Amino acid sequence: EKLIVHNLATGNSRELWRPRGFDVCSINAIAFSPDGSAIAISREYMAALIGIEGNPVRILAETEMGGEVSISGVSFSPDGSICAVGIDTTIGFYDVATGQVRRRLEHGHGIETVSYSPQGSTLVAGGTDGTLTLYDASTCQLRRDLSSSRRKRFRSFSDSCFSADGSVLAIAGSYSGLKQAWIYDNTGDLRCELKRGAMVGAIAISPDGTTLA
Repeated sequence: EKLIVHNLATGNSRELWRPRGFDVCSINAIAFSPDGSAIAISREYMAALIGIEGNPVRILAETEMGGEVSISGVSFSPDGSICAVGIDTTIGFYDVATGQVRRRLEHGHGIETVSYSPQGSTLVAGGTDGTLTLYDASTCQLRRDLSSSRRKRFRSFSDSCFSADGSVLAIAGSYSGLKQAWIYDNTGDLRCELKRGAMVGAIAISPDGTTLA
């Protein structure tokens, strides 16, 4: 699956990257760096940084294609110096300048989504087994486990995002087969649940924090 960027002012588009050979794995997460100079992508077996002006691709993490360890979820720190990558049950914090891993956080459960808060102080991680956790992004210490032991086995999380001011955390996923979204405040308290009949695979909050898509 190739990566295409679109100019919203002109409507023009161009191909920025494509895999080699017969690789058909799709991109499961994508994020712009804060300064807009690079894009981070994750695929089942790879996470990479791609320069928006066609700079060389920098591979951050790789696993064996078709193996048991998969990669899903990328998020830049607000200052753009770190890219967090979900690798199976671990979060890797990669130095954007060097591509080297600075530290690892053992989440202990399969990861599908990772997101930095706008202030860079909190990182959220969630996955298909219903585990949803807030971590201190600097120390990797647990801040709050948002998983419900009673409902955990029925839940699955696919995407996450914070509002621009960091006051709201939105999570996309499913509960007992019903697709829905969960809205939390910045302390991790649940504000509401939005039930949908259709697939909720991705989620976003408008810049003013008033609209959820």
